[in-house]
Amino acid sequence: MRQKWNCPRQRAGSRRHGSLFRGWKNTGGTVLAGAILNGSTMEIYAYTKDTAALKKACTEARLTFTPEPDWNTFTSRLMPNNPQLQEVANEKWVRQMAEQGDNSSKKRIITHTASFPTVQSRADFAKFALAKGFRVKSQSQHAGELPFAIAIERPDATTLDAINQLTNMLWEAAGRCKGTYETWEAQVVK
Repeated sequence: MRQKWNCPRQRAGSRRHGSLFRGWKNTGGTVLAGAILNGSTMEIYAYTKDTAALKKACTEARLTFTPEPDWNTFTSRLMPNNPQLQEVANEKWVRQMAEQGDNSSKKRIITHTASFPTVQSRADFAKFALAKGFRVKSQSQHAGELPFAIAIERPDATTLDAINQLTNMLWEAAGRCKGTYETWEAQVVK
């Protein structure tokens, strides 16, 4: 459900909003999906299985409640796109590597994988990757909509900026070749 209310900027952390968030604890798994501040209007988007409880929490906080069962706002305005989702995953993986003692500034072989609908589209991606200094590690075929997979590799650092630049570049290239960038993997280097 979408929950929307008006609030002045200086009151964004007011007691009204605090009572709403406390009320959400009793709504059976309400998830805060996002917030948009536009002038003096703040829209809070929350999704829940218990619409009645969320509506009650909004009413008790004297806020307007607007149902949105089709999730249009989330999918059109709030949902991260694929490169953003990849950057979230990159941050998680880089953090996990750092927790294992990784020196992210040291170069090491990083393997990237992508999948394509045709042999030719995979070959076009391979040509792009080779021009960028990658080498083809392996190619395979499996069932599915994008059956032609490729793994490419080259030495790079695993800093978050470096990884984001690489994955964004490869995601765009895979898309131009009608494929999908899948993931990356690397060894921890101390």
